[in-house]
Amino acid sequence: MSAFSKYNASGTGLLDQAEVMDSLEGLGLAPKNETEREEVSAILLNFEKLQFTLDEYCNEVVPMIRQQLKELRRPHLAKLFKKFDTYERSKLSISEIMKDVLIYGLDVYEESLKMALKSFAQRTGRSEKLLSAGLATLDEDAFVDFLCLQQELAEQERVSRFEDLVNKLSLSQEEQELWKHDLVSWELRFHEYNPSRGHWGDYSGFVPEQQVLLLLRDSGLVPKSPARVMQVKSMLQSLLRPDGTVSFLDFLKVVTYLKDLEKEKVGKIVDELTDQNCCVPVREVCTFFRSCGLISKVQSERMEVQELVDQGDGRGSKFLGRAPVIELWIRLHALLKVTAVERERQYVLTNGGWTEHDYIDFKKAFHRYDEDMSDILERDELVQAMDLLRGNVWRAQASVNMMLAACGVESEREIKVNFMSFLRLLKLVDEVETRHNLGITMGFSPERTDRLYSGFQALDHEGHGYVQKATLAQALRKATGKWCNTTQLGEALNLLGSHSAPVVFQGFLKVVKALENVVEGDWEDCLDDICQWENRLALEEDEGGTEALDSIPFSWQFFRWCQIDSGFVQAKQCSDLAGAATDADLLAINEDDTENVKRGGQCSRWADVYVAVALIRCLQ
Repeated sequence: MSAFSKYNASGTGLLDQAEVMDSLEGLGLAPKNETEREEVSAILLNFEKLQFTLDEYCNEVVPMIRQQLKELRRPHLAKLFKKFDTYERSKLSISEIMKDVLIYGLDVYEESLKMALKSFAQRTGRSEKLLSAGLATLDEDAFVDFLCLQQELAEQERVSRFEDLVNKLSLSQEEQELWKHDLVSWELRFHEYNPSRGHWGDYSGFVPEQQVLLLLRDSGLVPKSPARVMQVKSMLQSLLRPDGTVSFLDFLKVVTYLKDLEKEKVGKIVDELTDQNCCVPVREVCTFFRSCGLISKVQSERMEVQELVDQGDGRGSKFLGRAPVIELWIRLHALLKVTAVERERQYVLTNGGWTEHDYIDFKKAFHRYDEDMSDILERDELVQAMDLLRGNVWRAQASVNMMLAACGVESEREIKVNFMSFLRLLKLVDEVETRHNLGITMGFSPERTDRLYSGFQALDHEGHGYVQKATLAQALRKATGKWCNTTQLGEALNLLGSHSAPVVFQGFLKVVKALENVVEGDWEDCLDDICQWENRLALEEDEGGTEALDSIPFSWQFFRWCQIDSGFVQAKQCSDLAGAATDADLLAINEDDTENVKRGGQCSRWADVYVAVALIRCLQ
């Protein structure tokens, strides 16, 4: 096995335990988080030997590690299966799986995917032709087996490509560390022209200036400052070849500069929040990013975000300093942008009824009028882009303000529309007649129908064109609480049937119409509450994403104040901290933890620290 030979530097035909651990990355079996690292280490220790032969490595060590990693990842993948299984059929087709895998942000490479499908067919006796066509369906267990295999082979291909690029570009050790997570993805985007995937490159390896700007736009790294944008453009101009193109190495220089700007920006936020003494527990990084205002509550709860953050610095550190926190943000920022682009793409291809050519036209129109590269169109820019794509006929169908309101954009305020809102506006225009006719059959005016559609879209975060029944029920319960009781709302929801299949807009209109017969009070006011719930949803998200540092877990402050590195806080140290804690800090008091502190023990979990502080303050 090549991995064995690569790490058998001594030529003895034996690998020690450290070399085995190092070799797992090339096999696509590297542990992703602390739990996995501990389990893999335990497997190696249980062999009760320090070195392994090639036969032991191939036939015992690697298969055992592969199986253990699969079992450790099974609960997470089972949740992923249920998330993907929108219609609760307990099975997913390969095409559905691969579509959702891209939205989730997992790596998918053409060659490794072909190998995964072929290998899975051989292992399970399934038809390789049906699998390759995306028609074969998998239950939960088969889904776990297939995704583990696919990701293992994808990681093997990524590592192989990275090593090839290191040799080709003659990267130093420092440069390898800088690019280890995203060099392959940048190389792919630079050398492939597939705009619907955010790849604006050229197979020749030399990309024209305008396409380079498109690549940078879709990276999310372009600074918001106009002055910084001009600096980026000037830098790009200085790197142009005589034929007006940019090489991959020069392109990486621009990306490095943009990364440095992002690190500088985030570094200032981190320093301000931690008094330039950052030390964040890995388990609380998401909370920390929320307190920094970098991600929203909805984003922090996404499975892909939590999975990435759990990886920490990749070395098993339980606490992260300033540099690892910033580096983790750069990776998370890239993941959020990649998944956002994929959601936009699938919204166009799946829910908009458009083609990839339409997607490209929409992107180009948006970018044409987004001259400051802010990824935002203001009112005049928006009208110009819409005129370019739909002519001025779209304005005759309904007022611009009404269209904006139906997309959840308040026309009374300063109008700023991102690309997803732009797509929704286009869909609103293209389907206006069908939607208005549907509303009329239900007894709603065109204006009211558009406003209700805005409320419906506010629940459809992913742009699927439907919402889960439970999500709709929860939103309606909040919006109609003062107009009808739970029983009356339940009767209206029963119109959707007893099953929990997703609800499309027509089903939503049926429920709203049914509520008209039971609402006590002014029906128009109730409708206004329903139509405006997206404002409350946005407010709740904003409030959740801008919590003050003092009202969320402040363990990095504790860690700094106590000046410890053991991961424990002694009861006496808690006493010293009692005066620094506010009432809002005293969360999750647990009797067992309280008893532990009373006995003069130590707090091994940060929740215990709150208990200790709460107890001491009560005694004071």
